[in-house]
Amino acid sequence: MNERMQSGYEFAKGEIQNGRADFLQPSIDESRQFGHYNDFDRGIEKALRERHVTGEWIEWFGGEMPVTGSARVDIKFSSGSSTMCPIPADTVRWGHVAGAPSNVVSYRVNPVAQ
Repeated sequence: MNERMQSGYEFAKGEIQNGRADFLQPSIDESRQFGHYNDFDRGIEKALRERHVTGEWIEWFGGEMPVTGSARVDIKFSSGSSTMCPIPADTVRWGHVAGAPSNVVSYRVNPVAQ
């Protein structure tokens, strides 16, 4: 891992451990959109992917699907409800609609269903 990627990775790990990781994925999406995606961003994504492996809950604020479509995920919705069993990620609406009760507010990759 090069130095710039390592610094992105270490930065993201610190933000995740301190519970301040909510801006990381939207920041990556913005970097891609405006063509600024770089090794620092790759380091952040590596740290975020590690969270998928552990099955921990990840806050979600809308955007593109954060996992592959075939990944089985558990979902918590803004209505307070959640899925009863793991569902394929490509069956979920990941973008947010203002005030919609079906907005995803957190998800986890289900380690048992993979």
